[in-house]
Amino acid sequence: MTTDKILIQQLKEEFFNKYSKKYKLLSNDALGEGCYACVFKGFDIDRNINVAIKIFFDGIAPKGSERGWHITSSIIHNQIAPTSTIESFYSEVLSKNCKAVVQRFIPGKTLKSILKKFDELEKNENYQDVLNDFGLSYFESLLNVLNFCHSQNIGHGDCHDGNIMIFPEQHPSKNSFHVVLIDFDNSSIKETLNAKSEKEKIESDIGLLKYFFNKTFCDWKYYEAVKIMLDSYDKMKELKFCYSIISNYIESCIKGNKTESDAKKTLHKLPHPFMGFHIPPTIKCLQKVAEIEGVSSSFEKALKDYRKVISNQENWKHEITIETIKGEVTDIYRKLFDD
Repeated sequence: MTTDKILIQQLKEEFFNKYSKKYKLLSNDALGEGCYACVFKGFDIDRNINVAIKIFFDGIAPKGSERGWHITSSIIHNQIAPTSTIESFYSEVLSKNCKAVVQRFIPGKTLKSILKKFDELEKNENYQDVLNDFGLSYFESLLNVLNFCHSQNIGHGDCHDGNIMIFPEQHPSKNSFHVVLIDFDNSSIKETLNAKSEKEKIESDIGLLKYFFNKTFCDWKYYEAVKIMLDSYDKMKELKFCYSIISNYIESCIKGNKTESDAKKTLHKLPHPFMGFHIPPTIKCLQKVAEIEGVSSSFEKALKDYRKVISNQENWKHEITIETIKGEVTDIYRKLFDD
C-alpha cells in the first residue's frame, strides 16, 4: 500500500471516529481516487440517505476549491451533485485541522468506467442498439446540463470522463440514461490552472464534450451526421438546439418513420429564419442522417418544400411577435419574493 493510501485510511478512520453518531462508513473501498482526495460511500444517519464523503490527502482541500463548493451548494439542478456540508475534524496523524466534503451520493457509473465496458461490446449484435440508446439519452442529457451551466455563465472546466456520472432512468418505452456532473471543484484546483476564467472553463467544456463524443460514439451508425454538428457550432445553446432536431429525426428513422412527410415534420421544427440561429449546418446533419438511412430522395423533396415555404415572406407575416412583460405584474412578483 502506498504512503498516500495508508494516510487516507488513517484520515478516514479519524473522520468516522469523530462523526460516528452522524455518519456510517458503508465500504472501506474508495468510490474514486483523484490527485488530491479519495471519496468514500457513507450513510448520513440523521437524514437517512447515502452520501459521498471526500477526504483530502493533505487533510485540506487545495486552493480554489471554494468555487466548486459555492456552485454545488448554491445552484439547484437535478443534474449537478450538490454539496451538503463541509465537516471539520482534527487529525492526530497530520497534527492539524482538516476538512471533508459531504455530497449527495450519485448511484451510477462514471463515463470512464462505461467506456471501458463499451470496448467489450463492439462485437455484440446489439451494439448499435446500445449506441442508439446512449446517443439519444445520455448525450442529450449531457448537453442539457452543460447548457444550463453555460447559461449561468459557469463552466465546469474539468468535464472529463471521471466527472460525468451516468445512471439509468425509468422510462415506459425505451432505455434511457441520465447525466449528473460532479466535482466542479477539481476544475479549479489544478496545480497549473488551464482554465482560469469562466470563459476559458466554458471553452474547455465544449472541447471536452466534442472529444468524448468522438471517443464514445465513433462506431455509431449516425456518428458522421452528429460530427457535422460538432464541427459547425461552438456554443452549447447551439449544440443543444441542433441536437434536439437531429435526435428527433434519428429517433423517427429508428422507429421506421422516414417518409417525406416525416422529414417535413422534422424540418418544420427548425426556428424562424429571422431568429438568428444558423440553420444550414443543422440541415446538413439531417441530410447525412437521410443518406445513412437511404432515404435521401424523399428527404430532398421535403427540404425543397420547406425552402419554398420559408422563402415566401407571406408565410411568416403573422407569425413574428414580440412578447413583452407587463411592468405592473413584474412589480407584484418582485414584492412577493423580496426580503
